Amino acid sequence: MKAKIIIVSQNSDVVSLMSSTLEGEGHKVIACDFPDAAIKKCKDENADLIFIDAHVGDALYVKLIKAINRECSDTQVVLITSYAFPESMAKTETMDIHGYLIQPLTADKIRTVTKRALLQGELARENRRLLLTVTAAKKEWEATVDAIEDPIFVTDFDYNILRANLKTFQRLGKGVKEIIGRKCYEIFHAVHEPPSD
Repeated sequence: MKAKIIIVSQNSDVVSLMSSTLEGEGHKVIACDFPDAAIKKCKDENADLIFIDAHVGDALYVKLIKAINRECSDTQVVLITSYAFPESMAKTETMDIHGYLIQPLTADKIRTVTKRALLQGELARENRRLLLTVTAAKKEWEATVDAIEDPIFVTDFDYNILRANLKTFQRLGKGVKEIIGRKCYEIFHAVHEPPSD
């Protein structure tokens, strides 16, 4: 997968090594040494991945990561750090990041972390697409079944009611919490057809 990748760092050696490694893999790399410009670049480029150096001068990288997550929710965020165990950094508890690139950097480390982060992003996008498909199918099923004039309900093997159409609730005069999850024989045992006019 060829991606658009932004590197936010003021360390020219880090930018140079990462750029040459990632461009060698066919990715488009945009270097950004001013954190304030990173959000605009991320949005303009529709970036797939952004590397943020934890040592970006006086910038609050936690604030920058939160802004990227808010403004560019499809962009994977990886923190470049010199901590051997970055999870121990107190600030990381408040951040939503997708990986760490631990210094000293090597081309192999850069490639491995990049591939993992891009794969995570691809899976996250696919999960969102599937969720939208399932939600749409559920709404279509409910609309179709709710249009049927007879009560219809679905139970599991233990007779627990899992789903019911609108006519079921109307006929029983009960709400969702009173029916869903209850045993069908508890609900329907004493129910009689209303007298016909």
